[in-house]
Amino acid sequence: MSGVHRTSAPTLRRFTQSAGVYPALGAFAAATVHDFFNIIAVAILLPIEMMFHILDRSAGALASVTSGDGGIIAAIFGGMGAVVSTITEPIYDLVKWVLGLFGMHHVAEGLLMIAIGIALILLVINKIGGLLKVLMVGKAKDVLHTAIGRGPLTGIASGAVMTVMVQSSSTTTALAVPLAGSGAFSLKQISPFTVGANIGTTVTALISAFAFTGVDAQMAMHASYVHLFFNLLAAALIRADYEGTDDMAELSGWVAGDANALACMGIGNYFEADADERDLITNVAIDGELPTLEAATSGAYPLTRPLFIAVSTTAIDNNPDVAEFVDYYVEYVPSVLPYAGFYGLSDEALEGARHRWDARATGAIFDGEEFPEGAIEDALASS
Repeated sequence: MSGVHRTSAPTLRRFTQSAGVYPALGAFAAATVHDFFNIIAVAILLPIEMMFHILDRSAGALASVTSGDGGIIAAIFGGMGAVVSTITEPIYDLVKWVLGLFGMHHVAEGLLMIAIGIALILLVINKIGGLLKVLMVGKAKDVLHTAIGRGPLTGIASGAVMTVMVQSSSTTTALAVPLAGSGAFSLKQISPFTVGANIGTTVTALISAFAFTGVDAQMAMHASYVHLFFNLLAAALIRADYEGTDDMAELSGWVAGDANALACMGIGNYFEADADERDLITNVAIDGELPTLEAATSGAYPLTRPLFIAVSTTAIDNNPDVAEFVDYYVEYVPSVLPYAGFYGLSDEALEGARHRWDARATGAIFDGEEFPEGAIEDALASS
């Protein structure tokens, strides 16, 4: 559950953003990417782990051959920890002494210390975020965009490296929140970055495990490898390189621009593309039939689907606007379909549809059966 609790820091960071609707929305969206990634990862992997123990067995096998004396690695990071403790412990003791002057109960004192710690973390992250916004100009902005914004893989790598450097995925993703809020990066660019941060944070546990020896070392390595494998498997299952769009021309452009692209999309996407892009796209024939207008309307091309609207008779009786809308739909839909990327039915079939509407005919014309070739055209024309 460590991945889930870490999501609170980026979300808290969103609330320190400067005022403004769009910056706030961008910041909140970037923060919740981390939230939902971890929650979905747990929802997918926890049942699998409980049934098959994939993470436990693989981590145990690797830990049995890699655990042992941490040597120079443990010494280096142990020394770094000692330096940090030397700086922070006097401050902690001072704050604890001041709180002790008020004679507070130890539980209340502990809660107040936690609140002070959270406030200081948010203050520092907010200041760092402000500095980053100032620095993100010129060459520095270009370098960061190259590292994070070039593509999903570079975004994942950047998030992992930065997290290894600061030893906190929460800090890494929290620092990315103001960049998304300011519009420097899109949500699509930030998403792989947060996935990389999840992977990078596993190094902290691995470093800690190196400080143990003997039986304790194997147990520590076992736990750290579970953490590592969990995040690697989550990154593989919840793809950060997914590209989505509701722009038909853009989707066709993506396919045309990648010689290895494979896409399942409506023929309308193909016709929305520029002529030079259409020349780079090969439509797949099924049983020798290409997705042409003739093959689609006749049913010869099997990967087609009709678009029906179903109107409730109760709605028609109770709301005159419903009937007015359907009248408008039936009259003008043939002229709209080409702009929406759909093939229209024949004039005879459309007239059959109008006749069924005018007669307020109810029920289905196919009774749930599979559509044979020409079935829609024939059934509507004869109705």
